[in-house]
Amino acid sequence: VIVMGTAIEISKLIATSILHQYHKTLSLAVKGYLTFAVVLSMIITSAGIYGFLVSAYQETAFKLEMEDGVIKTENNKMLVLQQQADNIETEQLSLDKSISDVNTNILKLSEGLGNNVVQYTDANGNVITTQSSSTRRILQEQLNSQTIYRDTLVAKRERLGTKYTTVNDSISAIEIKILQIKSESD
Repeated sequence: VIVMGTAIEISKLIATSILHQYHKTLSLAVKGYLTFAVVLSMIITSAGIYGFLVSAYQETAFKLEMEDGVIKTENNKMLVLQQQADNIETEQLSLDKSISDVNTNILKLSEGLGNNVVQYTDANGNVITTQSSSTRRILQEQLNSQTIYRDTLVAKRERLGTKYTTVNDSISAIEIKILQIKSESD
């Protein structure tokens, strides 16, 4: 292709040069033939260049389309992960409120245990202050139940924190991948 293109260009230059230098001495038939040859070589050269450019454009457009498809897929993955992260944040806020409510209940139950006082007067007229064992047992059971529930919520919140970190790391990895695709693009 290079040899053929070079030969056509050299022939075109020679024919144009001959037409210019000897235009008065050349016969009309030779002038017509050389003019036709120059025009034909220009058309052939232009068609070759056009074909090369179209081929290069199609190849580049295909690569660009592929990159856009990959980027679009990665953006979709990132949207799904972002939705998961938002859901995790919402669940963590709900857990934080639940933990706060349970802590409030534990505090009230602890105060109830401290204030579990029963007063009565004995046969001699003395006022006796004591604690109600049945009330104490019930309050202690409720306190233990609330403590276990709080510990369960705290463990769940920690698992969600780990999951949230993983999701954010995945989002960051996708963002880096998209940047790499864009920066390595031809």
